[in-house]
Amino acid sequence: MSRRAPQQGPGRPPGRIGRALGYDGIIAALLLGAFGWFRVSVSFLVALIPLVVFQALVGWQLTHLALWLGAAALLPAYPALEALLTAGAVLLDGGPRPGRAFWVALGRSVRRRWWAAIVPSAAALLLGYDLAVLGAGALALLAGAVASALVFVLAIGLACRSSADEDRQALALVADAVRRIAVRPHIPLTWLLLAAVIVLASSLPVLGALGWMFGPAAFAVTVQICNRGLGFDGHQARMAEGA
Repeated sequence: MSRRAPQQGPGRPPGRIGRALGYDGIIAALLLGAFGWFRVSVSFLVALIPLVVFQALVGWQLTHLALWLGAAALLPAYPALEALLTAGAVLLDGGPRPGRAFWVALGRSVRRRWWAAIVPSAAALLLGYDLAVLGAGALALLAGAVASALVFVLAIGLACRSSADEDRQALALVADAVRRIAVRPHIPLTWLLLAAVIVLASSLPVLGALGWMFGPAAFAVTVQICNRGLGFDGHQARMAEGA
């Protein structure tokens, strides 16, 4: 006499496969998490469309028009970077709607930190004219690379402090970021290493597109982990005050 398999009733809890494939299962959670990283990365790339268009249509040229267009195309760079780091904190904390958090932070940065957006453009314009006048020799290129790295590090440090201290003035934020970077020089070196790894991973022939789709979000999350672990953004102090 064959034994009939027990049927799952309406009140019976689902098995392992049902829990894994359910709407609140581990597979759905992983897919939603990956989609959040994807949205943040794509949002960052969309915010940098002026720079992408400039690079595709004009590129580096020793002309006044090209230099000024390149500086104008860099204006969204700092707001996009600050919004990326803010969305990275949301991803790290498991918060909802990281894509929306990116665009909200982008609008807030444009309104309150518009002066910071001018710094990368002014630096690019100055470096461009220096290279045009002095020539693209090895020493000039090295000096330009070092200056670009310093501007990039200062932008990240300022973006981290801006998200932590909304009401502070411009000079106070810049001075605080410079002081923290000078006290902990290993942290900006870590930022540069992370950026280099993401750029190199995005340049691979097969995995390059995947790197661009998830690389910016991965960079933001790893920067937030580094900052919190080493106490750069004051996250541990704020958590202790709220406890």
